[in-house]
Amino acid sequence: MKVSSLSKVALVGAILVGALVGFADDKPKEKTKKAPKLVQPWSLMSSLSDDQKTQIIDLHQKANDEVNAIRDKEKNDIMALLSDEQKKELEEALAKKAAEDKARKNEKESKGDKDDHDGDHHKDGGDHGDGNNDMKDAN
Repeated sequence: MKVSSLSKVALVGAILVGALVGFADDKPKEKTKKAPKLVQPWSLMSSLSDDQKTQIIDLHQKANDEVNAIRDKEKNDIMALLSDEQKKELEEALAKKAAEDKARKNEKESKGDKDDHDGDHHKDGGDHGDGNNDMKDAN
């Protein structure tokens, strides 16, 4: 299969953007092993054989592993460029961002709890699973 130069440039660009976005969250993530699944656009096809599906899943996983290895290498190479002071600055900036994100998440969750328990609902609770609270609109 021949890959055009534009496709290669797009792939490299996507990898770099993903790496920069992922770079902001330096803490290790707990990975839960999910059963591999067929992703779009391949999952939209009904004519694929089971063998083709398995091969596509394997190719996709291999590509993801390669992208992750590139991101890890990039991060390690950049960290090697930084002085100890800069590494400390980065660590502090990431810790501050993580604390802000956590506070924002907690605030959002507590605000959601308040909305669910503020007594301003229908007899049945007012939230009908659609995210709309009829009483909020009435006030």
